[in-house]
Amino acid sequence: MIEVLISLLILSIGLLGMAALQARGLTMTTESLQRTQATILANDIIERARANRVNVAGYDTNGFLNPAPSCDLTFFVANASVVADDLAEWENNLGCLLAGGNGRVDVNGNNLTVTITWQDRTEIDEADNVAIIEDRDRLTVRAGI
Repeated sequence: MIEVLISLLILSIGLLGMAALQARGLTMTTESLQRTQATILANDIIERARANRVNVAGYDTNGFLNPAPSCDLTFFVANASVVADDLAEWENNLGCLLAGGNGRVDVNGNNLTVTITWQDRTEIDEADNVAIIEDRDRLTVRAGI
Protein backbone atom coordinates (compact mmCIF):
# COMPACT_ATOMS: atom_id res chain seq x y z
CA MET A 1 0.00 0.00 0.00
CA ILE A 2 2.82 2.41 0.84
CA GLU A 3 4.35 1.72 -2.57
CA VAL A 4 1.20 3.02 -4.26
CA LEU A 5 1.26 6.22 -2.22
CA ILE A 6 4.92 6.82 -3.03
CA SER A 7 4.19 6.17 -6.71
CA LEU A 8 1.35 8.69 -6.66
CA LEU A 9 3.59 11.25 -4.95
CA ILE A 10 6.30 10.83 -7.58
CA LEU A 11 3.72 10.98 -10.38
CA SER A 12 2.13 14.16 -8.99
CA ILE A 13 5.54 15.85 -8.68
CA GLY A 14 6.29 14.90 -12.28
CA LEU A 15 2.96 16.27 -13.49
CA LEU A 16 3.52 19.54 -11.62
CA GLY A 17 6.93 19.80 -13.26
CA MET A 18 5.36 19.26 -16.69
CA ALA A 19 2.75 21.96 -16.00
CA ALA A 20 5.48 24.42 -14.95
CA LEU A 21 7.45 23.57 -18.08
CA GLN A 22 4.39 24.19 -20.26
CA ALA A 23 3.74 27.56 -18.58
CA ARG A 24 7.36 28.65 -19.06
CA GLY A 25 7.24 27.60 -22.70
CA LEU A 26 4.14 29.72 -23.25
CA THR A 27 5.86 32.72 -21.63
CA MET A 28 8.92 32.32 -23.85
CA THR A 29 6.72 32.05 -26.94
CA THR A 30 5.02 35.34 -26.06
CA GLU A 31 8.38 37.05 -25.50
CA SER A 32 9.61 35.73 -28.83
CA LEU A 33 6.52 37.08 -30.60
CA GLN A 34 7.04 40.54 -29.08
CA ARG A 35 10.71 40.63 -30.06
CA THR A 36 9.81 39.55 -33.60
CA GLN A 37 7.17 42.29 -33.84
CA ALA A 38 9.73 44.86 -32.64
CA THR A 39 12.24 43.67 -35.25
CA ILE A 40 9.65 43.91 -38.01
CA LEU A 41 8.67 47.43 -36.91
CA ALA A 42 12.32 48.56 -36.81
CA ASN A 43 12.94 47.19 -40.29
CA ASP A 44 9.70 48.80 -41.50
CA ILE A 45 10.74 52.35 -40.61
CA ILE A 46 14.29 51.76 -41.89
CA GLU A 47 12.95 50.63 -45.28
CA ARG A 48 10.56 53.59 -45.39
CA ALA A 49 13.49 55.96 -44.80
CA ARG A 50 15.56 54.18 -47.45
CA ALA A 51 12.75 54.61 -49.95
CA ASN A 52 12.67 58.35 -49.19
CA ARG A 53 16.41 59.11 -49.02
CA VAL A 54 15.93 62.72 -50.08
CA ASN A 55 13.99 63.48 -46.89
CA VAL A 56 15.71 61.02 -44.53
CA ALA A 57 16.48 63.74 -41.96
CA GLY A 58 12.73 64.17 -41.41
CA TYR A 59 12.50 60.69 -39.89
CA ASP A 60 14.43 61.80 -36.77
CA THR A 61 11.93 61.76 -33.87
CA ASN A 62 14.17 63.73 -31.46
CA GLY A 63 13.87 61.14 -28.70
CA PHE A 64 11.19 58.71 -27.67
CA LEU A 65 7.66 59.50 -28.73
CA ASN A 66 5.88 61.53 -26.07
CA PRO A 67 3.24 60.56 -25.24
CA ALA A 68 3.77 56.90 -26.03
CA PRO A 69 1.65 55.86 -29.02
CA SER A 70 -1.70 54.19 -28.51
CA CYS A 71 -3.56 51.92 -30.88
CA ASP A 72 -6.08 53.60 -33.16
CA LEU A 73 -8.04 50.93 -34.99
CA THR A 74 -9.64 53.58 -37.22
CA PHE A 75 -6.26 55.02 -38.28
CA PHE A 76 -5.93 56.27 -41.83
CA VAL A 77 -3.10 58.06 -43.60
CA ALA A 78 -3.62 61.82 -43.61
CA ASN A 79 -1.62 62.37 -46.83
CA ALA A 80 0.25 65.28 -45.25
CA SER A 81 3.73 64.31 -46.49
CA VAL A 82 5.50 61.03 -47.05
CA VAL A 83 7.63 61.42 -43.91
CA ALA A 84 4.70 62.48 -41.71
CA ASP A 85 2.52 59.66 -43.04
CA ASP A 86 5.29 57.07 -42.57
CA LEU A 87 5.95 58.16 -38.98
CA ALA A 88 2.24 58.33 -38.10
CA GLU A 89 1.60 54.85 -39.44
CA TRP A 90 4.72 53.50 -37.68
CA GLU A 91 3.67 55.08 -34.38
CA ASN A 92 0.19 53.56 -34.64
CA ASN A 93 1.71 50.14 -35.38
CA LEU A 94 3.94 50.49 -32.30
CA GLY A 95 0.84 51.08 -30.17
CA CYS A 96 -1.16 48.27 -31.77
CA LEU A 97 1.44 45.51 -31.98
CA LEU A 98 3.47 45.96 -28.79
CA ALA A 99 2.14 46.33 -25.24
CA GLY A 100 3.33 49.74 -24.05
CA GLY A 101 5.30 50.11 -27.28
CA ASN A 102 7.37 53.22 -27.86
CA GLY A 103 10.15 54.07 -30.24
CA ARG A 104 12.64 56.57 -31.48
CA VAL A 105 14.48 57.13 -34.74
CA ASP A 106 17.84 58.88 -34.72
CA VAL A 107 19.32 60.06 -38.01
CA ASN A 108 23.02 60.87 -38.16
CA GLY A 109 24.06 61.58 -41.74
CA ASN A 110 23.51 58.33 -43.64
CA ASN A 111 23.10 56.25 -40.47
CA LEU A 112 19.76 55.43 -38.92
CA THR A 113 19.33 54.08 -35.38
CA VAL A 114 15.91 52.75 -34.39
CA THR A 115 15.21 51.95 -30.75
CA ILE A 116 11.97 50.26 -29.72
CA THR A 117 10.83 49.54 -26.17
CA TRP A 118 7.83 47.59 -24.89
CA GLN A 119 6.42 46.11 -21.70
CA ASP A 120 7.18 42.44 -21.23
CA ARG A 121 4.85 40.46 -19.00
CA THR A 122 7.16 37.91 -17.43
CA GLU A 123 5.53 36.22 -14.47
CA ILE A 124 2.52 36.21 -12.19
CA ASP A 125 3.06 36.83 -8.50
CA GLU A 126 1.49 33.75 -6.92
CA ALA A 127 1.27 35.35 -3.45
CA ASP A 128 -1.10 38.12 -4.58
CA ASN A 129 -2.79 36.15 -7.37
CA VAL A 130 -3.14 39.35 -9.39
CA ALA A 131 0.18 41.19 -9.57
CA ILE A 132 2.11 40.91 -12.81
CA ILE A 133 5.82 41.63 -12.77
CA GLU A 134 6.62 43.66 -15.87
CA ASP A 135 9.97 44.37 -17.41
CA ARG A 136 10.82 46.94 -20.08
CA ASP A 137 12.46 45.30 -23.10
CA ARG A 138 14.51 47.18 -25.69
CA LEU A 139 15.63 46.51 -29.24
CA THR A 140 18.09 48.75 -31.08
CA VAL A 141 18.80 48.41 -34.80
CA ARG A 142 21.41 50.45 -36.67
CA ALA A 143 21.43 50.66 -40.45
CA GLY A 144 23.07 52.64 -43.18
CA ILE A 145 20.86 54.47 -45.63
